[in-house]
Amino acid sequence: MPMAATPRDEADRLAELLSYEILDTPVDPRFQVFVELAAAFFEVPIALVSLIDAERQWFKAEIGLGAVCETSREMSFCAHAILAPHEVMVVEDARLDARFADNDLVTGSPHIRFYAGAAIVGARGHALGTLCIIDVRPRLMDAAGRRQLAALATGVGSVLELHHSLQQMQRAALHDPLTGLANRSWFEPELQRAVQAAGAGTGCAVLCLDLDRFKIINDTYGHAQGDAVLRDVACRLRSVIRPTDLTGRLGGDEFAILMRGPFPPSAPQRLGMRILSALASPVVLEGAEFTIGGSIGYACAPPHRDAGKMLLAADKALYAAKQAGRGRVVAAPEPPAAAAVSSACGAGHVNPGHARFAPVAGVSCSRP
Repeated sequence: MPMAATPRDEADRLAELLSYEILDTPVDPRFQVFVELAAAFFEVPIALVSLIDAERQWFKAEIGLGAVCETSREMSFCAHAILAPHEVMVVEDARLDARFADNDLVTGSPHIRFYAGAAIVGARGHALGTLCIIDVRPRLMDAAGRRQLAALATGVGSVLELHHSLQQMQRAALHDPLTGLANRSWFEPELQRAVQAAGAGTGCAVLCLDLDRFKIINDTYGHAQGDAVLRDVACRLRSVIRPTDLTGRLGGDEFAILMRGPFPPSAPQRLGMRILSALASPVVLEGAEFTIGGSIGYACAPPHRDAGKMLLAADKALYAAKQAGRGRVVAAPEPPAAAAVSSACGAGHVNPGHARFAPVAGVSCSRP
């Protein structure tokens, strides 16, 4: 079974395919309607929207294959079809075609005999996959049928472009354009969900980070250099957080990190220390080294049960860290209600009007 040749534009083709962020996404009725139309119009049992990845063909939409969502690229008919994206590839009887006669999809289930595939072409001109139809008996396809299949494939391409545009709009709505981190519109709802889940015992924490001496950079070197520093800080934050954490830029030089539980009680403090360590390396601005540093305050749920108040508590702890001399990690005190419960349980009296910020082991901290 000869494998299809590799397209000359393979690297660019794969890059465009990945840019659509479509692979391994859930069933989408916008794509499913095309395979249903193709199957009904051409009276075939199988129709697919097949996208050709590096090592596989993956089906964005299918009818007639059941639970099968992908096959290896080696046995893909569509991998051959994308080699001539401006033509509809037709195989009238796969048993008589040297490329496919011993293909497992021909000799075994689904026992392909007839195949026709029209390329789905992306905006950059690369063939990303096909809209194809399959029959278990040999058949012919005239020029009119080929035009109809090509027209349907063009429709699939239009929906793919719509999907891409919506993805970009969503990304713009939820990401900070400078750093690529989550913005408030994404971060705060995620924090709310994490706080709600914390009631079931998973726990979460929010850390607020403010850069030290960032205003000096903007005033001395200009906003372009300041923006470069913010992008560098974002990269450093990504390098130290866990895959389950979410980092956001809330504005200016203010960042926040959502730690999703479960985790040991010392985890937020340890993450804060890793962040400060990552920020300790100097940045180079116009040939001169400049150390930024930062201050961090954090709060946990439980005992906090309100996302907005929890974020405010972390921000107040951040302010305490700055007042204490910067370069510190400070834990917020328990909210008054939680402190009252602790007192009722014999944990000692806490006066809500004089709550102290909690000392953190190994880290300087302050009391307001």
